[in-house]
Amino acid sequence: MEKLIFLFFLLLSLNLHLCADDFQDGVEAYNRGEYMSAIQHFEEYLIKSDELSHRQLLAKAYLGASQFILGRHSVATGWFLSILQDNYGYELNPVYFPPEIVAFFNEVKLTVSPIVFKKEERHFYLNFLPFGAGQFQNKEYVKGALLAGVEVIALAVNLDTYLRRKAMEEDGRYPEDRLGEARRLQNIQIISGGILIAGYIYGVIDGSLNYRKKERETGLSFFDHGSFVSLTYRF
Repeated sequence: MEKLIFLFFLLLSLNLHLCADDFQDGVEAYNRGEYMSAIQHFEEYLIKSDELSHRQLLAKAYLGASQFILGRHSVATGWFLSILQDNYGYELNPVYFPPEIVAFFNEVKLTVSPIVFKKEERHFYLNFLPFGAGQFQNKEYVKGALLAGVEVIALAVNLDTYLRRKAMEEDGRYPEDRLGEARRLQNIQIISGGILIAGYIYGVIDGSLNYRKKERETGLSFFDHGSFVSLTYRF
């Protein structure tokens, strides 16, 4: 059981490390003028990154800019629209992008307008519930599933070792020949309890930091050669 818990944390940290590497490699390739390589790195980053963040929006901005520089303006438009779907108020930073790309992004933005369809209430107290409740509310499903898995396994190991130790007792004491096993089970119980508490604390902090009181389901509407098109997004 303890090996499974270790494996969950290892996979979580490895996924975050690989995402960071892809993003940084993409930025470096873009700055060197290797735009095809940059596109590959940023697309791999977006595949591995499941949660909406500023870095994810910036990766899409780099993808749109790379495609624009390569003369693929329609593809660049698609990436910029994807940014606006996630955050209509997003603006390209002129420190990272040249004026012609910023101007092109702003032109794309002028062709669309947001439409709010409904509001979804969120509850801050859910961030204090275990098993990734705050992450699921924030639509971070992979992170929530990993946290839930780690906490469930840690809780199961903790209860299992406690019950096994209790079953070994005779008149409130452990038999001499089973003292070593009892200590081993106690150590596992303490470690699994620590992992359970650490997972819960991480879930509360992470859920609170990424909490938004309301989620608006919104549409981008625009006219393309006389035909009305509508896209939906949330923020």
